[in-house]
Amino acid sequence: MPMPVPFDTNRYAGKLSAAGVPQEQAEAHASALAEVLKDTPVAVDADIALLKADILARVQEMLNALEERINRRLNTMQMVLVALTTVCIVHISVTLVILAKIL
Repeated sequence: MPMPVPFDTNRYAGKLSAAGVPQEQAEAHASALAEVLKDTPVAVDADIALLKADILARVQEMLNALEERINRRLNTMQMVLVALTTVCIVHISVTLVILAKIL
């Protein structure tokens, strides 16, 4: 579950003040940034693990579908090759029979 970004407003305002920003402005900036970060969720390790598992599952599904398509095409090619080989063998047999009758 996304969590808000942890943010230390006092530390941030202190750094701004140390850099020369007037204290009132530094606190206003820190408060505004804290408000924005409060509504900005970040992913935690569990979120990333779930996303990774989902992506891996989808990739596996795509690989399985691709493998199935490749296997279907290979099977079709094998059937065509067997048919062509059979035609060639029959043609050669017929030719040999004709040649045997002629000679």
